[in-house]
Amino acid sequence: MLGAIAAIAVELSADDLAEIECIIPAGAAAGDRYAPAQLAQLDSERR
Repeated sequence: MLGAIAAIAVELSADDLAEIECIIPAGAAAGDRYAPAQLAQLDSERR
């Protein structure tokens, strides 16, 4: 938890952001969080 709070103090330069964008382009993480079969396993209230 403290690591997450300390992340507030991190400052990224324009070069940092450009490097991150090259590694993980905007929109690369898209779609559902879980596949339907996985979701069926997680949704215990529907059983």
